[in-house]
Amino acid sequence: MIKSFSDYLSSNGIYYHHTLNTTPFIDKHGGYAPESHRRIEILYLISGEVDYHINGSTFRIHPGDVIVVNAQELHSLKISAEKPYERIVLQFASNLIPTINDLDLTFPFLNAYRYQHIIPKEIVAKSKIASILKSILPLTKEPDKYKDVKIISKVIDVICEINQMVEILMTSEYHLIPQPKTTNELLQSVIKYINENVNSNYSITQLASAFNVSESYLYRFFKQNMGVTIHQYISNQKLQYASSLLNQGYTPQYISDFLGYDYYTTFYRQFKSKFRKAPKAVVKKLPSLDTPKRQKNTIANKKK
Repeated sequence: MIKSFSDYLSSNGIYYHHTLNTTPFIDKHGGYAPESHRRIEILYLISGEVDYHINGSTFRIHPGDVIVVNAQELHSLKISAEKPYERIVLQFASNLIPTINDLDLTFPFLNAYRYQHIIPKEIVAKSKIASILKSILPLTKEPDKYKDVKIISKVIDVICEINQMVEILMTSEYHLIPQPKTTNELLQSVIKYINENVNSNYSITQLASAFNVSESYLYRFFKQNMGVTIHQYISNQKLQYASSLLNQGYTPQYISDFLGYDYYTTFYRQFKSKFRKAPKAVVKKLPSLDTPKRQKNTIANKKK
């Protein structure tokens, strides 16, 4: 049984939902299939027994914890079917993060890996994050034409609280950063390489050889641990990056070339299949001469 208190998408792309699953949905992955978003995601766990998987590691999260996932990061959740699962999820675009001199408010999102993407309940309980997230709920139901403006102000409050909590966690409460239940170093290395070389050209055969495993093993190993094939993961990362470049004003043809697609039609088809719309750019600037060039294939040098 699912009880949805709110499931709201604002006119400027802010997504908010507060949902209770009294009998949580369990798919073949044991929870929710791996996914990534073009928006930053904040998840506040109210109840449930949840294992959170990202970048080759699995963590147990507890009621009261907050998860921070940056845009484009593939992640998944495994949920216990025995316990009710209640959470608040807030997603928003990175362009809503205020730019303030001498204060980098993007740090908790760009560097979420440094604290394992998890803000523990001990710190969350001392913050205002829970009350702020809950206060968005009545706003989503208002007929007021200014409600989206009010929701934006709440998102700014959330960004501020996340920054304050992460600052505490990374300085005085570093010991609270959770240790993973499981970590696969090979998987972490492969993911790191793919993410850092999203605009490089290399074959799966070359990738497997670089990490001293067979191609067939890499296929099975990646699918078993990530819930998606390695081709699907690489495609997802390319397309998420493409979406980011489109928002910066680069043309679809330029992005297709930059990301190493052999044919623009291939890029067009895959982009439209994923995002349900054609890759249209709002051109704010043309790629300048100092734009990073597409990397040459350096994977052969990866071998140890």
